[in-house]
Amino acid sequence: MTSFAVDNELYILGLDSGQIYRINSTVLAGDYNNDDLVNALDFLVWWNTLGSTSDLRADGDSSGLIDYADFRLIRRTLGFVTVLPRCPLERNRNFSNQGLRT
Repeated sequence: MTSFAVDNELYILGLDSGQIYRINSTVLAGDYNNDDLVNALDFLVWWNTLGSTSDLRADGDSSGLIDYADFRLIRRTLGFVTVLPRCPLERNRNFSNQGLRT
């Protein structure tokens, strides 16, 4: 696998398959356990850190405190999923080795 950047977008190339994937840098609000899905497991992370100012895994509003505002993010996005879409490269674009990392 190798990665490269084009126009501030990050791509990963599977050398064996030839597939190219665009990395989605979107953060899913309420996904406190980072499994790309907002569900009951995120509620457990929030519940277990409620009131904390040191364990900020569930600090969805970046207030520095785990509180009910962070729970509202779970309620608003419950069931949402982050998907990394495939992004085939256009044949006519020039993707020189600019930014190529191996």
